[in-house]
Amino acid sequence: MNLDFQNIQLVPLASALPRVSARLSMKDHLGTVRVRMGIRRDAYRVDPGLYAIGQPTSVSDVFVTANYKLSFDTLRKNLDGVDGWILVLDTKGINVWCAAGNRQP
Repeated sequence: MNLDFQNIQLVPLASALPRVSARLSMKDHLGTVRVRMGIRRDAYRVDPGLYAIGQPTSVSDVFVTANYKLSFDTLRKNLDGVDGWILVLDTKGINVWCAAGNRQP
């Protein structure tokens, strides 16, 4: 069976997915300060899944990150002006660097 993945339409899917902004809110900034102070660091997570940033299409890039919110926020703030997808993997709230080193599933 030969599947043609280039013609898959994600537009209906995109409207049902969470959309995030590249601009961090005051709540995001305050959360960063709190976590940097060591307060509730283990609970600073993003739900795993697929997120839209900008106006992505079926040919937009997919960026992959951990579900630790500091990793997620660092990625999305650097995607200002980019139309793409962010795939958040469940790393149990561990950042990208540590999850890769600890071989988290």
